[in-house]
Amino acid sequence: MAPNVDLCCNKDSNNGTGDGEQRPAHEVPKCRGRHQLQRGTSPNWSCDVCGAHYTTPTSLGCRECDFDLCPTCAAPPLPGVRASLAATVGDVEAFFRLTPEERRLRARAQDGTAITVDRGGGLRGILGLIEQLGVLGGIPAGAGDDAARAEILRMALGAAAAEHRAAHHRRRRSHPRDEDDDSWEDDDDDDDEEMDMEV
Repeated sequence: MAPNVDLCCNKDSNNGTGDGEQRPAHEVPKCRGRHQLQRGTSPNWSCDVCGAHYTTPTSLGCRECDFDLCPTCAAPPLPGVRASLAATVGDVEAFFRLTPEERRLRARAQDGTAITVDRGGGLRGILGLIEQLGVLGGIPAGAGDDAARAEILRMALGAAAAEHRAAHHRRRRSHPRDEDDDSWEDDDDDDDEEMDMEV
């Protein structure tokens, strides 16, 4: 059996192991480079897990990776549980370069609520993905391909009608009509009304 390793400077202090307790060697905290952390001195440092700033000269860290761990983060439960919280500066910068939507999708993927779709359902599977992305209001659960086909057709027709109206308005704005010009219809409201679609 591996010998116990004492991470404390003295048994009375609570510098990383919680009330001077000892840990087996396999439980010694490690940096993100997988090096065992050593007791060191630095007049001014911050914990790379929680971000707390310290002016005490003693820290638990890895000088090779420039990684420091505060007593709170070093205390049980072990930092292995918190290892996913420790990030390099590049990781943090990359995260803040993401759009809000990309951040939301990444967070959903990390907490287990990522989008999952049963791809065996044909059009129903495609519609399921569209619903989960929040594009549709949804169709009744258990609806088959016919209902999915109808919903997709309704969406396509609605999108086509919206594009037609937008194109019509763009044309009218870019080509003002003359009093003598009969090329424009007199009825301005026909294209703005909702199209009745039956599927």
